[in-house]
Amino acid sequence: MHFGTPPLDTVIVDHHVFFQVETNTGERILDFDFDSGTRQLVDLTGASKWEHRLFKNPHAAQDTENVLHFEYRAFGERLGDGKDYARGYYSLDVHTGAIAWLTNRDNEGFAYKSSNGRYIWFDGPDAR
Repeated sequence: MHFGTPPLDTVIVDHHVFFQVETNTGERILDFDFDSGTRQLVDLTGASKWEHRLFKNPHAAQDTENVLHFEYRAFGERLGDGKDYARGYYSLDVHTGAIAWLTNRDNEGFAYKSSNGRYIWFDGPDAR
C-alpha cells in the first residue's frame, strides 16, 4: 500500500490492519481487511460533514476481542447536514462493522511510539 507519507499509527485487530493516516481534511483511519483484500476509511454512518474530522488514537480494546477503539472529533465549518456525533471515543466491531459511542475519555490506548513503530518508555523517579 502506498500512503504518500508514513501512517501515524498502525493497529492489528483480528484479520484487519488499521492505519491512522493524514488527509487534507484531518486524520482518518484506513481499515485493510486481509480476508477480503478490501480497504475502506472508518466512518460514522450518516455523519454531518465538517471542515475537519479527526479519527485518531486507534487501539485494540483490552477486554474485548475483535474491537477497535478510536477517538473522533469534528470541527470548523459545517459543510453538510447529517447526524452530529459527540466528541469522544467509539468502538468498532471488526466482524459486524457496527460503531458505538464508548466514552469521553479512554485510558486504554495511550502509549508513546516513534515514527518507526517502536514503543518509547520512560523510567526512573522523574519519568513523566
